[in-house]
Amino acid sequence: MSLGRELPRTNKSCQIALNAATAIEKKSTSENTILSVATKERLIKMNDNFNTAVTNVIEAEQAQRVASEDADTNRTLSRIFIGCYFSTLNNGIRLNKIPRDARAFYDLDISNNRMPDINTDECIIECGQLVIDGDAKRVLGGGAAMAYPTILEFTPVFTAVKSAISAFSTSKSNLINAQAILNNLRTDAKAVCLKVYNELETYYSDLEMPARRAVGRIWGEKFSSKGKPATIVGIVTNAAGLPISCVEFYLQGVGVKFISGIDGRYAVNTTLNGDLILFAKSPGYKDSQTDLMMADGGNLVINIVMESH
Repeated sequence: MSLGRELPRTNKSCQIALNAATAIEKKSTSENTILSVATKERLIKMNDNFNTAVTNVIEAEQAQRVASEDADTNRTLSRIFIGCYFSTLNNGIRLNKIPRDARAFYDLDISNNRMPDINTDECIIECGQLVIDGDAKRVLGGGAAMAYPTILEFTPVFTAVKSAISAFSTSKSNLINAQAILNNLRTDAKAVCLKVYNELETYYSDLEMPARRAVGRIWGEKFSSKGKPATIVGIVTNAAGLPISCVEFYLQGVGVKFISGIDGRYAVNTTLNGDLILFAKSPGYKDSQTDLMMADGGNLVINIVMESH
């Protein structure tokens, strides 16, 4: 069965295809150019925009990781301070040093000593503000200043966690926006690639198909087809060389997934051949994408090293 042309489907595939075509076309002159002026200008502009969008996503991902780590640190500290504050309050009630109805200053049920929920960011912010406001009301009403922690110790911790949670929320929004811009560009990028490939085929129409495909691959064009059963096998490891189990493997455009074993070994069965893309996904690791050339009925050994987030 003859190989059919495959347009790039993923952001990484689009970037690779655009970069390949742009690198060649930028070296061309008016005498040896293959693409029309309009297509060349469109290609170069799209390549610049797409690479910028990819860079923005990478930077947004890094910013989110930093913001997430900072938020986690501040969440942990704030939970400790909130827990200690309300534990001190409850202990004062048990020792009859603080009246039970003082819990009302913090919008807490006075009929029990139950601690407030601080499992989510919203709860942390809400409870922290209850401590700030409730402590002021309680002291104004004649209550003794709280210790372990004091309100002076508590306030900067609460201020820091509010800032960290806000920064994390902003980083998430920035990443979502950056990814949306990149994903929206993909449709236009595929259209540009199609235009480039069509002009290539016209220019090289006098070549035999194998030679035409060879030229197309240099420009980032991909070809694939269905044929005899084939297999891709290998071992998936982390940066330290340790095997990773339960990694999902699949080929672009194919819904069937294959899972790596406890020893990191995997096997992907397919009837596809030509230019294929092997994907690997696992929680805690960056998605892996590997371009490969599969012979009809062939067998490949591809070992994958996955990077952690």
